[in-house]
Order: sequence, then C-alpha cells, then structure tokens
Amino acid sequence: MAQEAVSDEGAEDRSLTAPAPSVRGVKPDPRALRNFPSHREHPTICYNCFVNLSLSASECRLLRHLALADMPYSDQDATPAAVRGLDGEQIQDDVRSLKWRGMVAAEGGSLSLTPLGAAAHYAAQVELLSARLVDMSVLADRTRRGSSWG
Repeated sequence: MAQEAVSDEGAEDRSLTAPAPSVRGVKPDPRALRNFPSHREHPTICYNCFVNLSLSASECRLLRHLALADMPYSDQDATPAAVRGLDGEQIQDDVRSLKWRGMVAAEGGSLSLTPLGAAAHYAAQVELLSARLVDMSVLADRTRRGSSWG
C-alpha cells in the first residue's frame, strides 16, 4: 500500500509504508516510522508494534480485575483495591504505568480497561495457558512412557 509522506526536505515522497516489527523487543527504526500512518488515519494498526505489552504480576492482577468489571478509583483511597486483594501502594504505581501505556483509563472516579489493556490481558492469559498446556503435554508423555514427573 503506497502512501504520500512529506520528507525532511519538504518534498513529497511516495514510498511504501514501513512494515511494523513483528518480534517483541525489536525497536522500530525512527526513519522508517516517519512514513508510517498514524492511528488517526488507520485505527486498525496493531499497537503491539509500538507499545511494550510485557506486564508485571501485579499489573496482570489489576488487568484481570478490570477485565471483569470497572473499579472505583481515587489516588487517595486504596479501599477498593484492598477489597479486591490488591496492594494499595503497588496499585498506584501500576495505574500510573498502565495509564501511561494506554491500557487503563481513569475517568469519573472509575478505573476501566481500554481495548489495548484488554488485548494485553488476553495476551498474558494466552501465554500462561500455553505454558500450562506444554506442562500438561510433557506430563502426559511421561505418564504414557511410565516415567515420573520431575
């Protein structure tokens, strides 16, 4: 797909859109991103290419709670987090980090999951379940062969 873009010199440049990197941890070349369409022009672009979706254990727990329902949120009151079994001090850091990455939204005294946050939550669940499936496959193979686990 060709796209018009303005180069540094101001002259129009017709070049292909830079492909989004498909490997986690690979930083895209800023020169290639210059011609990459913005999310306003193409809202279906995968944000995974530019946002680090790796989550800490506490961030995963928070996203898991938010995937079920929105949560009352205030910077000063940690009671809603404590009721859900979340660490009141840790949740402040997690909310700041997740808001900065666009995974949660705090509006009107409520904390909610954004589409990117939902994608990160479900991607983390897929990774967890894939690891469990591998463990179960290894267990089944060892059981079938008559050897013990471990």
